[in-house]
Amino acid sequence: MKKAIVSLSFDDGRKDNYKIFQDILQKYELSATINIATGYIEGKVNAALQPAMSIEQIIELSTNELFEIACHGDLHSNDLEDIVSGREKLLDWLNLPKDYQIGFASPGSEMNLEYINENESFFRQRGFEYVRTGPRIESKKYLRKILRRLARIVKFKFLFRFVYSETIQLTKRGVVLFSVPILKETTVDQIIELIKYTCKKRGLCVLMFHSIQPKGTKFYSDNWTYDFKKFEQLCRKIAELRDEEKIEVKTTSQAYKSLQ
Repeated sequence: MKKAIVSLSFDDGRKDNYKIFQDILQKYELSATINIATGYIEGKVNAALQPAMSIEQIIELSTNELFEIACHGDLHSNDLEDIVSGREKLLDWLNLPKDYQIGFASPGSEMNLEYINENESFFRQRGFEYVRTGPRIESKKYLRKILRRLARIVKFKFLFRFVYSETIQLTKRGVVLFSVPILKETTVDQIIELIKYTCKKRGLCVLMFHSIQPKGTKFYSDNWTYDFKKFEQLCRKIAELRDEEKIEVKTTSQAYKSLQ
């Protein structure tokens, strides 16, 4: 690719994401993807996942050209029938044709590369453009797993870059896309260091988020909740890199299409 690509991906359809998309991402004109678990929106999935968006809010976001709505299953499951059910509901909510190509993000990133490759024909035949899963770690797996935990503790940005460097994608791997999970302890400097590495490689970096909340709110202590101020700081830095023409910021679908 001529330029590195960063894609911001948000899982589940949490209510706080609606505010983030409207107030932060739109402010900095950053494209992003939200992966909707339709059963969660309907109240059929464990409420511990935090309050969900409404169908009306999802429809509203879908009309904004900055944003992509993708599938996250129906009951937040990796069961193939559940995934198809989630897709069908989304297409109905968004009034899209049955043959519309839509992305899918694996709940819990449970689908590995081997499984996705084995079921590639299933995904393609049922209208899925790509399958986003978790980090790609193919070399020194056990060492990297230990170092990933260490990186969360010591917060060294170069260590973070090392443990997720294989996740940066340079070419298509069938329908699979890898992503970097952003947890509460992840620092802005660590993410920016990984993005700079992505620039060097001219690859794709997909950042996986869940909740974004201010300090003191009910679900702030959750490990998958990222601090609101840190997130806005990150968005500002990403926007600066984009304005300096060092990166492009794209939805996950746009990013997948850019890979050769």
